Amino acid sequence: MVTKWECTLAYFTSNILLGPPTGGQRWIIYQTSNGNYFTIAPDSSTNFAWGKNFTINRTNGQVGIGVSPSNTSTNKLEVAGNAAIKGNIQCNSLTVTAATFSGWPDYIFNKNYKARPLSETESFIKKNGHLPGMPSQKDVAKNGINVGEMQAKMLKTLEEMTLQMIEMKKENKLLAERNDELAARIDNKEKNGK
Repeated sequence: MVTKWECTLAYFTSNILLGPPTGGQRWIIYQTSNGNYFTIAPDSSTNFAWGKNFTINRTNGQVGIGVSPSNTSTNKLEVAGNAAIKGNIQCNSLTVTAATFSGWPDYIFNKNYKARPLSETESFIKKNGHLPGMPSQKDVAKNGINVGEMQAKMLKTLEEMTLQMIEMKKENKLLAERNDELAARIDNKEKNGK
């Protein structure tokens, strides 16, 4: 069944209404009085349904979905709410704001922080097949990852590994010094014939 639609031009408001003449959802095409914004949204009893709109700013090419793009923003696309992309996202730069996670791992460098011993990390890896604090492949396949939280987790792991390498370097230096000391003792005993 084909629904008959009508187009009504409301000259006094610069609006165009699209949809069935009676009963059913109509759409409003709206242009602001200064002509800078062009918006398409559901029409609810001739009241413009803000928050469900698709808006284009003619002066700078910005697009808003569910929100009117700000004149002061440099974003070309603004979305109010979640967005699902069925495909890849390619970009030159990505900024993740800290709104969804807390505790950037600089606390790792506090004097009182105790990193997990390497022996515990090794046991965890043998048992679970992934690093402690990281999601498993199964979890990622099921739930995906929060990019900001994952960056924080990876940085925490990197910072802990850095502290462990610093400690290992100190231990290696002590062992090298002890080795040199023992080698010198052996050389002295061989020279003195004892």
